[in-house]
Amino acid sequence: MYRFYQVCREIISQRPKHIEHRKEFGHWEIDTVIGKKTSDQDVLLTIIERKYRYYKVIKIDSKSSKPVNDALLDYIMESKTKVAEVFKSITSDNGSEFSGLIDFESLVAVYFCHPYSSFERGSNERHNGILRQFIPKGRSINDFSEDEIMYFVDIINAKPRKNLGYRIPEEIFDE
Repeated sequence: MYRFYQVCREIISQRPKHIEHRKEFGHWEIDTVIGKKTSDQDVLLTIIERKYRYYKVIKIDSKSSKPVNDALLDYIMESKTKVAEVFKSITSDNGSEFSGLIDFESLVAVYFCHPYSSFERGSNERHNGILRQFIPKGRSINDFSEDEIMYFVDIINAKPRKNLGYRIPEEIFDE
């Protein structure tokens, strides 16, 4: 599986250049945020839409491929008939938790960053850093309820953005 994963994945440099300019809705970046580094800890799957900077966080029970895939598929399917409109591409790092993303290629284009190049998903990394103001590194994700996590995300999405004409991501995303 790992060898197949390495050979068959598309690298970010193969991603169409127009995605880089953030002019089109539907291109997403994805990552995970961990608390304590033990196997019995919950993990946060973080997803951000590149144009509007709409940030979504999903609490999952482990950092393995199956829970990540299940949570992502559930989120994608919330779009129902608009899947192709809402999810045009996903850009991920090379973490093993994303090894199953190749299964999504029939729904959405999937691209992987170069190794050790988190800056290639800058919006996601920035928002994960903001989330860390609420959930510090080393603190167990299990200490936070889903409602608390959603409250933190609502605060992040409610911040007006200069690049959006001082509108908020949530307001634009819901349109």
